[in-house]
Amino acid sequence: MEAGTPTPSPTSSPLPLASLNIAPQPLEGARRLLHEWKPRIWRHCTGLCLPAYSGIRGFRFEAHGFVLRDLSYAHQHTDEITGVSGGGSTIDPVVLQYVLTGWIRFENRISAFTLEPGKLLIRDTATPWRFLVGHATVSRWMTVPRPLLAHHLGGSHVLRPYVLCDLADPQAHVLISYLETLRNGDAVHALCPAGRQAAQEAALCLLGGVVSERGTTDSQQLGTAIVAVARRTIDRHLDDPSLSPAAIAAALGVSVRTLHRSFAAEGETPMAYLRRRRLGAARDELARAGAAARIADVAAHWKFSDASHFTRQFKEAYGTTPTTFLRHV
Repeated sequence: MEAGTPTPSPTSSPLPLASLNIAPQPLEGARRLLHEWKPRIWRHCTGLCLPAYSGIRGFRFEAHGFVLRDLSYAHQHTDEITGVSGGGSTIDPVVLQYVLTGWIRFENRISAFTLEPGKLLIRDTATPWRFLVGHATVSRWMTVPRPLLAHHLGGSHVLRPYVLCDLADPQAHVLISYLETLRNGDAVHALCPAGRQAAQEAALCLLGGVVSERGTTDSQQLGTAIVAVARRTIDRHLDDPSLSPAAIAAALGVSVRTLHRSFAAEGETPMAYLRRRRLGAARDELARAGAAARIADVAAHWKFSDASHFTRQFKEAYGTTPTTFLRHV
């Protein structure tokens, strides 16, 4: 077993959740380790039980993730396990889940369904749900404080017990794309407090669009969230020569027109943001290399058509040429 450090408080820097890695082993040892493990992401789960047939293969469980202010996000791989999610309290969280492989069965007095790959499930755990996780199920999930989401929706919105939709749905696709950009806890940890707040607000905006009975959020809020997701996508692929508005829009599951309209409200185009970020990365590379830097190589590395084009763009952005910049490094 590998146990991480205690879960940080909601307002602390995003750090890995307390993680657990149980290699296949007999049931009794696995049960003991699970019962001793009390991470924030699992607080709403009770009555965890390993079916007797799990012992035939030996039980495996892995979980890791991070905290972003009030939100918790985790990647999980588990064998068969049952339990109850939610205790019927109004302070229990809203849980977003999607399955990469395997399945999870949910049921209560009113509803019963199976979450499989290709679907996104959002549950209000103020309604208790019994669940059964299938063997070798890989899933990702996020917990959101129920009052926080209700406040974000205006306070008057009544949360439904659950929302089950296709990942191909445009709003769901953008939400999952955004969460995937946050999955690197190191990148999240590097955000300043204002950046973490903005990242949380973007996630809440996109989540609100999926759970809202209207099926959408305020267009300005949604546009802001789309820009946040697009910028993170660009930042992760700065050295990709195929990066274009069409490629970015496809990654987010929106049209190129919607992408451009969202950026226009921020006073910038997607390609202007890409060029600005590549210029910043090129400047950082020049500063690191110093006198040993070859301007043409740096320009090519960051996808500028040639050294003269790079020089013009660099001077326009920073008021000096790369050559002069290097003299003062």
